[in-house]
Amino acid sequence: MKAVMRMLNRSTSQKHVNDLWREFVDCVNKQPGELLSTAFRDREPFSDWHIAGRYENAKRFQIQRVAPHRDAVQHIRTLYDKVRGED
Repeated sequence: MKAVMRMLNRSTSQKHVNDLWREFVDCVNKQPGELLSTAFRDREPFSDWHIAGRYENAKRFQIQRVAPHRDAVQHIRTLYDKVRGED
């Protein structure tokens, strides 16, 4: 998200992903065109991804928990490529 925001000339903060989503959505929505899919505008896919989670045992992760994160990251990667002109 921070890489996309920097390419859109928006400064980024030191926030963790679960606190950065609204700022990211606001940044992307100010751009011309439909960059951010409606499916990602109205929800916060990283709201339960807290900084302490990076130390959790990966065996405790369940697909229901990580699937929204994975889907959002894939969408953000597509945005990154679009902004860079690689789509």
